[in-house]
Amino acid sequence: MRNVAYKKKTVERLLPLGFGVLALLFSSLAMFYDPPFIIAARNLVFDNYQRIKPRDYQPVPVRILDIDEDSIKRFGQWPWDRRVLATMVKKLQEEGAAAIVFDIIFAEPDRTSPTNLLSEYAANPALWEIIKTLPDNDLVFTEAIKRGRVVTSFVLNNDERNTARPNLKQSFLLVGDDPNDVLVSFKASVPSLSMFEGSASGNGAINFLPELDGVVRKVPLVFRVGDTLYPSIVTEALRVAQGKTNMALKSTGASSEKGNVGKTGVVAIRVGGITLNTNERGEMFIYHTDPIPERTIPIWQFMENPASVRDQIAGNIVLIGTSAAGLLDMRFSPLGGVRPGVEMHAQAIEQAITGDYLKRPQWAKGAELLYLLITGAITILCAAFMRALPAGLIGGVIATTAVGVSWFAFSREGILFDPISPSSMALICYFAAAGSAYILTERKQRFLRQAFSSYVSPNLVEHLVGGHGSLQLGGERRNLTFIFTDLESFTSVVEKYPPDQVMPLLNHYLDDMVGIAFDHGGTLDKVVGDALHVMFSAPLEQEDHADRAIACALAMDAYSKEFQRQNMAAGLPFGSTRIGINSGPVIVGNFGGNRMFDYTAHGNAINMAARLESLNKHIGTKVIAADETVSLCSSFYGRPVGNFTLKGSENPITVYQPLSPDDDTVLQGEAYDDFYELIKNDPEGPASVVASHLERHPNDPVLQFHHRRFQAGEHGVDIVMDKK
Repeated sequence: MRNVAYKKKTVERLLPLGFGVLALLFSSLAMFYDPPFIIAARNLVFDNYQRIKPRDYQPVPVRILDIDEDSIKRFGQWPWDRRVLATMVKKLQEEGAAAIVFDIIFAEPDRTSPTNLLSEYAANPALWEIIKTLPDNDLVFTEAIKRGRVVTSFVLNNDERNTARPNLKQSFLLVGDDPNDVLVSFKASVPSLSMFEGSASGNGAINFLPELDGVVRKVPLVFRVGDTLYPSIVTEALRVAQGKTNMALKSTGASSEKGNVGKTGVVAIRVGGITLNTNERGEMFIYHTDPIPERTIPIWQFMENPASVRDQIAGNIVLIGTSAAGLLDMRFSPLGGVRPGVEMHAQAIEQAITGDYLKRPQWAKGAELLYLLITGAITILCAAFMRALPAGLIGGVIATTAVGVSWFAFSREGILFDPISPSSMALICYFAAAGSAYILTERKQRFLRQAFSSYVSPNLVEHLVGGHGSLQLGGERRNLTFIFTDLESFTSVVEKYPPDQVMPLLNHYLDDMVGIAFDHGGTLDKVVGDALHVMFSAPLEQEDHADRAIACALAMDAYSKEFQRQNMAAGLPFGSTRIGINSGPVIVGNFGGNRMFDYTAHGNAINMAARLESLNKHIGTKVIAADETVSLCSSFYGRPVGNFTLKGSENPITVYQPLSPDDDTVLQGEAYDDFYELIKNDPEGPASVVASHLERHPNDPVLQFHHRRFQAGEHGVDIVMDKK
């Protein structure tokens, strides 16, 4: 028997370790091969980092001339007459633009050119002769481009029917190993007209490579078509603006540069005096700013009054693109929503100038894999040899530390290190080990939880299962806080509507209300029809039980109002919820007999909570609390209603209405305090004061309550109730 017990204990130890090691092996392979779900998780982390800390905009010489909706209204449907574009280019050149960059492809001749209209006027010889003498729009545009500093664009694709190749205006000087195999590669292109490309100072690709979710997080700076390297519009804009002829592409194998486990890749691209930081594929992470109005100039404004934006043109790289939705150049941004594609190119150029880069070093993936192996091993050992809570705390500390290190690296150095994917994989290892241990060692507790959770509060189940209490009769005196709720006029709804309509509605309401109580640590005492009885600080003591009860009641009130609104809109007259809160000493424990018993509380404090719930209907409020509860709160926001002597009671209690600070429908804060002191101490003039406040807060139930009292000849804040 001893050997059997020993073997059983050994199995109980080895089985969790075995499952954990298998999970760690699977997780390591997943991290190594980088499947889409890991990429998506990593992108989500980096996107949220950017949303928390977007790049600070710095005024650099980069501007966008925007073909916006207003410009289209003024100049007509796109594409415009290229004489208009020629005029725009000349004005930009005259104003001293450092580079004029078209984030637009001109793949076809201008359909409005005179030569394209000759066939329409061949029957009119005189008009035909005049049209023949007019200059061709594309030639006019070409002449403007020839004046210099213009960058045209093309798009790369894999349609091999497109045999044309873009005009290469510069060459790359390779430093290091040949990176052709890792560069972004295409087979074909759609270039701008050769007359434009041939006359331009630069020519670059405008391709984006969105992730699987459609979000643009990187912009390629160099592309490969066959054995030829082509620049992006970003690198061409920087080259032309600096007046340079070539660019240097630095890869692994260059002096002091090493690849990722022997893998060749791009390290950086140098354009004149600017070094562009890239990943191994020659892509630059875009570090987005929030939308900046100063970055963009509507084209109509520039064309109609160039002098008004002269200081924003001279010496600037000017990108010409569109934000008009109908022209379909909108891209999903990591910051959320869509932004024009030309803005993303502009942001990439800004980063190049300021040096504010996001970096994903080649060693980052190896570091994340190493982190997974270490944390995975730790969590497996914790799951196999420790209880769930301390093991979870250790795992939480490890994960939190990783997130902290990752955030520090991002916020200080712009380094993208993913803590979530390896932490999640380590969590899988933990659950694999802990799950098997749970099956072996906690089967009885799981059964008990599942059996009783549908009948009593989860915190009571945990109290019993955890060994903190026992299923024995008896109780103790303790100070608790109670919530009583009641639903107005629900009896009439029950009588009027069929059960199959009423019961799902009531069950939905009760389920959500009970869920709110559980979320705040309350214990469900009873469900009586449509009413709930909830207690706090039992069975487990809660030092902040009064604060929890107030917060719970406000959450219940907000939920019930929204639930009522939705059902009223659907044609169901669902009443509002009244809530009473009180604290005090009671006897709490298991009451009953040998055949059945109930965990509940008995005492006057419970009865007072029920009476406060009913008092709401006389005051007009939905939530009120006794001073016994308010005095126990570490922080309470609300207002006193009055000192009430309830029917059948001799001792008055001060009743408070808990409030939300952003509730602008009621009088609160210092204004209410002054009002309350006045009606409390001045029996002569409060009626007029109440009336004046009611004009500003006509829906305030407490003001309405006191207004009715004062009109009936009452005064002060001491109220004797003759009704329950």
